[in-house]
Amino acid sequence: MKKIFLIVYIALLVIPPGYSQAIKRTRFVIGETLPEITLNNLINYPKHSEQLSAFHGKTVVLYFWNEGCSSSIRDWPKLLKLQHDFSKDIQIILVNESQDEMTVKRIVADQSKIVHVAMTLPIVCRDSDLNNLFPRNSVPHLIWIDPAGRLMAVTSSDQLNERNVRALAGDGEVTMIQKDGVRYKVDFSKPLYIGANGGTGDHLLWQSVISEYYPGIYGTMLIDSCSATMSNTTLVTMFRFLFKGKTNWFGALNLFPESRVELQVKDTTKYIAQVKGETQAENYFTYHLYSRKPQPQETMRAAMMADLKRYFGVDCYWSRATRMCLVLSAGDTTLLGNGSGEPTSIMLSTRMELNNLTITEVLENLLATTDYHHSPYPIVDETDIKRKIGKVKFEANIMNHADLNKALNKYGLAFTLQPREVEILVLYETDHFTPKEGAVHAN
Repeated sequence: MKKIFLIVYIALLVIPPGYSQAIKRTRFVIGETLPEITLNNLINYPKHSEQLSAFHGKTVVLYFWNEGCSSSIRDWPKLLKLQHDFSKDIQIILVNESQDEMTVKRIVADQSKIVHVAMTLPIVCRDSDLNNLFPRNSVPHLIWIDPAGRLMAVTSSDQLNERNVRALAGDGEVTMIQKDGVRYKVDFSKPLYIGANGGTGDHLLWQSVISEYYPGIYGTMLIDSCSATMSNTTLVTMFRFLFKGKTNWFGALNLFPESRVELQVKDTTKYIAQVKGETQAENYFTYHLYSRKPQPQETMRAAMMADLKRYFGVDCYWSRATRMCLVLSAGDTTLLGNGSGEPTSIMLSTRMELNNLTITEVLENLLATTDYHHSPYPIVDETDIKRKIGKVKFEANIMNHADLNKALNKYGLAFTLQPREVEILVLYETDHFTPKEGAVHAN
């Protein structure tokens, strides 16, 4: 068996009793040989079903995904390259437990036609059995099975990289951060690490906690009257949340745009999520604030801000700078329908459907639900359209702004790169930098 050094030991994966007569055990542990498992509803494969044992002799990676997770689809070129480069050593199998064969084939076709990524890996479509065998609370979710059919690891997608696969192929030693969304049940409405979260916690009146990256906790951001949480994220994203706009009624988490944040720090690699494509787990933190007595949300937010500034030795101020921006402008607005009927905001990597929305809501949802929240270009609205628009529907490579611009041109809109002066949030280390003269402090 390959030598795998686990940073966090994998918890037990519970299988519902009575799941199958062929499966006698009720849980799997790392190193345990898995029972015979059938992969059903396969596409991109010679047969409609296959036994997992057919792949013994290779490391098998079950990659759980769905269309609603843009990052899992964004991984497709990486998965294809790894499968091509290490075809003798690994078999990557995509698993979409929630969408049927017709839907998955449509997604694959869209990616091939519009984004020019031809997915050829085997895909399991709508298979609840695998969902029950390997429970989770998010995707991408990866199950690693060694060449002898033993459970090897449960990880996030960043662990499926050339370094780890090359080490496995060469019988090397591999260190992978384990993901577990089953054993570590966390209730963010109660004090973190207390009671079921680490103790009883009944005596607490107020508590704030900052922790390093903790794989068992799912990512969330919220503030209410008694609890506030920003979990498993970077310090920059925490400040983006604290300066966010109002969440719209579609539920778009209107974070302050990453493209409008400037770092004045000695080493920017200590603040970002990835360096040269490698996830920097040491740059991820969890913050939790608890108050037994209900507080105004602004009181909770102010406490969060003060804690982060104090612990991390940072502060922030407002500035203005000229940046290349993605500017949305309008020409012939008669090409845009008027908003009526059911409000609709569908934004996937290959298509968009909008109805009965304001331009503000469109841009908020674009930033909240697509990879534009990682774009280096601020988005600026210069349309001056006040009414709600409707009946906008098209296919395009949404994340290619030139492709998106072509699609929007049909509706009298343009989405182009142009220089503009925009407001910038400057995050700086107080030990090494000082604000510009006359700068407005950000609280």
